[in-house]
Amino acid sequence: MNMSIREMVNDVDEYGDGTTGAISDDGNAANDSDLGNAQVLVTTAVNVPVAGQTTLTSEGRSGDARRKTRTIME
Repeated sequence: MNMSIREMVNDVDEYGDGTTGAISDDGNAANDSDLGNAQVLVTTAVNVPVAGQTTLTSEGRSGDARRKTRTIME
């Protein structure tokens, strides 16, 4: 999530996946980013009808465990 927020603030695609703010958001779970023994990805969505807001959704998984968190950027 921190890298996604940094990409949004700096308006640069540091991860190189073609979408500023997204991390490993290509629809292929097999190549999601590793974080220790877990895999993570962050997706972006422009909020409608609230102009100027983007929702970042971070999803992490390790074995049977799943975690999801959302942040709204303005």
